[in-house]
Amino acid sequence: MKYSAIVGTYAGQQNLSRIIPAITEMTVPPEEILVWSNYNEQQPFDYSQLKDEYKQVRFIECNMNCGCFARFTMAYLTKTPYVMVFDDDTIPGKRWAENCIKTMEEVKDGILGSRGVRLDRPQYIPRDSAGLGAWNTTTVECDLVGHSWFLKRTYIKYMFEQLPIHWDTGEDIQLSACAKIAGIKTFVPPHPRENSEFWGSIQRNLGNDRKRLSHQDKSQQQKRTEVVRFWINNGWKPIFMEKK
Repeated sequence: MKYSAIVGTYAGQQNLSRIIPAITEMTVPPEEILVWSNYNEQQPFDYSQLKDEYKQVRFIECNMNCGCFARFTMAYLTKTPYVMVFDDDTIPGKRWAENCIKTMEEVKDGILGSRGVRLDRPQYIPRDSAGLGAWNTTTVECDLVGHSWFLKRTYIKYMFEQLPIHWDTGEDIQLSACAKIAGIKTFVPPHPRENSEFWGSIQRNLGNDRKRLSHQDKSQQQKRTEVVRFWINNGWKPIFMEKK
């Protein structure tokens, strides 16, 4: 399965010097790497050194912060059947792409990710987790995934058929919800606790600072609940609803 790797940056631009080599060193490397940079006025970043060092990487620098959805639009600039999208605090294990490809062959189709969420009611919290930090030895179906995604490039279209109700959060919810409405499920590949080579990110706490932890911010939690309820009202059926 040929794929392109996309990294979106905002507060973690300094991590690219570790992320890009990790992507290229995977057992199944991407055909190309693209970086979308949202402008961060609090933390401006000079990409000149990275551009000189990684001339094969395509960098797109935006003069404003276009939010968490913007990086997904870069899928339309690729020619591969699949795309792998990364947060800027995500350093993949060496066998992460291999893990995704094997899982995709197992489930036949779907959206894959390294940090999964299973809802138990029509709100974002409380929730169950799978993947990174929760660990699973087999593939687990989830309602949404984040941190790192692997999917067919054409599936990106579903998340943009309707504008988000919030631009600063909920891209992971909207992607999986819209895909599920179209008949495409979401899964987390195996994340064995004892073997980080299979993980979507080998540094679990790389992005754990107050500026980044939107899932711990009450206003962001409320927004994510609003996104969950919006898509349920528009036809999305999370797993807990299918069991009733």
